[in-house]
Amino acid sequence: MTEISDTRRRAELRGRESVARWRIKTGLWAGRVLAAMTVLPILLSFTRTGGPSTTTVVSQLIYGAIVLFAAERAGRGGRWAAAFLLGLFLLNLALISAIGAQSLTDGIVLKLAITFCLAQGVWGTFALARVQRDALLVPPAPPREAGDGPPRRPMFRAES
Repeated sequence: MTEISDTRRRAELRGRESVARWRIKTGLWAGRVLAAMTVLPILLSFTRTGGPSTTTVVSQLIYGAIVLFAAERAGRGGRWAAAFLLGLFLLNLALISAIGAQSLTDGIVLKLAITFCLAQGVWGTFALARVQRDALLVPPAPPREAGDGPPRRPMFRAES
């Protein structure tokens, strides 16, 4: 009976891992979109006569690089990078609204979508850490005999 319950527990952990990785990928892509939305307008503004100031360009490029770096770290399961990315985005929204550069309701659907996806990424990174911690409590599957079903995949695959 214990072997059956361990098998079910391993299957449950694989399912939880899959959902956590999906949430992490959602946050990763939201971070990539946010970085692109930060950098592309600055790069496109060079086509106008006069263009933006050097400090604006440098600050936006640095912000975009930080966002992209944090998104990539979160995509590898970095819990604090995912939380930092969400916090940075919310802080940026608050600062832009506070200085009056843009209303909070301008582009509200896009802002809500990015916030939701970044929150999914945070949730996924913490859920994946919980799954990995819980996996230590479940004994490994017994070794299979030759020709005893399809080959097994490892429970936690390395990120490439």
